[in-house]
Amino acid sequence: FFFCSQSFLAPMYYNSMYSVPRPFLESTFVRLIQKFGGGSAILNFEQFCMMMEWLKEQKKKFVAADQDRSGKIDLQELGLAFAQSGLPLPMEQLLAIARRYDVDGSGQLAFDEFLSMMTEINPNE
Repeated sequence: FFFCSQSFLAPMYYNSMYSVPRPFLESTFVRLIQKFGGGSAILNFEQFCMMMEWLKEQKKKFVAADQDRSGKIDLQELGLAFAQSGLPLPMEQLLAIARRYDVDGSGQLAFDEFLSMMTEINPNE
């Protein structure tokens, strides 16, 4: 499939979570492997497949929460996402969550920071 600046997919690609200008956080990899490897540093094929399915679901949640399609979730979008999932949170709790997972200090959650949050918020999912 061909991507170019005139492609109808260009806005989705260039303004998406894939355009984060920093490497994926190593700590997120570690959390994912621990979550799906049962504490082991190695995943077997079944665990890898389960992790990939979980990642697809998290990507859907992230894209739904990223209403301005910036590739990151700001505090307002985070609050709306929690409220829509049936868990409205007061501003002080949202700020605490944002401070805990916004590792790069951007004031927004990138996809890898979102994944770190989701591994702890829903450990059995």
